[in-house]
Amino acid sequence: MADAVQPDSTTVQQPLKRSRSLWSSYVAATTDLRLPAECMQLQRLLGKVPAFPTRSVEAHNKLSTLRYHHSRLGLRISGTSTWRTSLGECDLPPKTLCQELLYGFHDSVGCSFAEQSHFMDWPGVQEGDRQKTEGNHLAILLLAWAYVLSARWVELQPPCGLTGSLPPGAMHYSDLQAARLNDEEDIPADTIEIDIGQECERAARWWAAILAPGEGWYATIDFGDKIYRSPWSAHIASPILLKLRNTSVTHKQSETPISSDEALNYLREYCELHGISSQCIPALAASLFLPWKNSDDGASAVLPLPKPSRIPVSRPRQKPPPGSLHFERSVQSESLLLPYYMTLSCNIRGLRALLSGSFFDPAISCNLVSLWM
Repeated sequence: MADAVQPDSTTVQQPLKRSRSLWSSYVAATTDLRLPAECMQLQRLLGKVPAFPTRSVEAHNKLSTLRYHHSRLGLRISGTSTWRTSLGECDLPPKTLCQELLYGFHDSVGCSFAEQSHFMDWPGVQEGDRQKTEGNHLAILLLAWAYVLSARWVELQPPCGLTGSLPPGAMHYSDLQAARLNDEEDIPADTIEIDIGQECERAARWWAAILAPGEGWYATIDFGDKIYRSPWSAHIASPILLKLRNTSVTHKQSETPISSDEALNYLREYCELHGISSQCIPALAASLFLPWKNSDDGASAVLPLPKPSRIPVSRPRQKPPPGSLHFERSVQSESLLLPYYMTLSCNIRGLRALLSGSFFDPAISCNLVSLWM
């Protein structure tokens, strides 16, 4: 009698042959190396994902099941979800499942750069890129999104703080900053120039913080006797330096950290300046995995080495391209969805399911999944 759990050699060969044939056919059929347009549609991932929970939700709802607790990795929030049958005559009772989200960490994720990467040159997006974009800005945009998510995390905290008596969440800059290049200054061998255009001093100070060699900014909350960092806290930990090229007049630096909305505006302007709007949303998608990296006991994130396109300093800012209004609306739409992305981002189990979902086939038995993959 055949073993229902341990497959025999004949059964093993079937998913192996099928998987090799299927994945090889995809590779052979790929003539367009650009990313599918679906990569730009993150909203499809959300489904009925709830908005990111805050203490104010629990305070205004006596029936809330949210609980905050310390753990080895940081602050976690736990609750329950109740599942019920929908239409039909099924008499199954409701099922309640425990859920847990990462809410705060002790440390920030260090980001290093890989000189060899499939994204050294941006491949473009199908039905999106009308103009070929050389190089990539993914690491730069990811670090900008990390700040945006962290600032929104702080802004979602109630005014009285998590405990009701301690200060609320806070954003602040550190003394570390990315250096600025003069117009005539040559670029050292271990330095990458980041042209931020004709930005105001508040924008330049923000870029100097997020591209600093180390932690240039902090997003924190107080809980009990501990201070926790935002789950999206990230900083550059690389011998390769990023230096800013800014054509604005230098005034007294602003030490007041900007809001998430203001940061989004500067991020959008940077994308328009370099013509890289198609890289913005994929960078947001990548930033959603920062909490996962932070949960791996000090694991660092390896990002593709920035290879930005050079914009002559003497060239004035041009008028926005024809698609800029559509891009601006797209960024505004994503801004409204940030609390939902934050919930998804802090659910590590959910992220694993999303990554594995591309390979899901209901016809493959659970004891043959490793062979199928």
